[in-house]
Amino acid sequence: MISAADTFLASQAQMLNTMIEAAQTSNIPLNATQRAYAELLEAMTSTLDARSHTGKTLATMTAIGRQSAHREMMEGCPGGVPPSLTQAFEEIRA
Repeated sequence: MISAADTFLASQAQMLNTMIEAAQTSNIPLNATQRAYAELLEAMTSTLDARSHTGKTLATMTAIGRQSAHREMMEGCPGGVPPSLTQAFEEIRA
């Protein structure tokens, strides 16, 4: 999940860079670019907030898991447990 957020942040950063380059080579009004930059930066901030909350949730669940004899249960995952998630749990338990 954290990796997906990082990939998304990188995409947003590339989008911002593209927007800036386009604005520099055209006659787009300042208020239009300002609004577009602000909207994208707000989206990036929300992504960072979600990443932070996800990290805190994972840390909490890891702490609970270390105190429990139960193994992780991924009931309801379509197609079963994703290998990347299984590997992440194994790394956390190590």
